[in-house]
Amino acid sequence: MYAPPEEKHPEQRIFSMVLYVISAVGALAQYAESIFMNVTGCLVLLAVGFMIKAQKLTADGTIYLSHVRWISRTMSIASYFLFPVSFGVILYLTFQYTDIGRIKGELQSQENHDMAAISAAVQNYVAHYQTTIDRIFICSITPPIVWWVRRCWYGYQRAKRSEPIDFPDSIF
Repeated sequence: MYAPPEEKHPEQRIFSMVLYVISAVGALAQYAESIFMNVTGCLVLLAVGFMIKAQKLTADGTIYLSHVRWISRTMSIASYFLFPVSFGVILYLTFQYTDIGRIKGELQSQENHDMAAISAAVQNYVAHYQTTIDRIFICSITPPIVWWVRRCWYGYQRAKRSEPIDFPDSIF
């Protein structure tokens, strides 16, 4: 009968698995429509960043150092590349497929900058283009979220089996 080898660092395995779950939840929380959930997701990911630093100090010399590098790389790629690009795509598509120039024209025509008129113009714009903006947002933010959750799932499965990440610096 096969018996798995005795695990040398069970606390590192559990900590890695928890980091993956919390990181995936934080990324998914940013996908919510509520601003409260978006901010909560950002705060959760900030906490994950500090937890990664703590694990890096204790994971030296173990297979879990590759997990630290994997989750750290996930956060770096998403923060520095994927989410800014998604935001740029959202802005570009919003300018392309909505009449945002109309608001600009109305704002420029308001010589006394009447706040009620400005507020009414923005509310009319949002009411008219809400569905289009929602679709643009969902189509632009879904690929980075799916990528993030897939990486967390992969890392979680490897940590669960007490296996290192083979190429922790890879993008996929």
